[in-house]
Amino acid sequence: MADGPFLVHAPDGSLICLWTSYRMGSYALTQAVSPTGEVEGPWEQKGGPG
Repeated sequence: MADGPFLVHAPDGSLICLWTSYRMGSYALTQAVSPTGEVEGPWEQKGGPG
């Protein structure tokens, strides 16, 4: 389950998506980056719950 996705443009022009995920009794902040700056991606997952 993902809660509260939030999109922000980074200074380098990429698009960052931040959201929280609830798993195993706690929340974790997760992020993905679209280096093209486009919502359509491609998206690269950057860490987060495994």
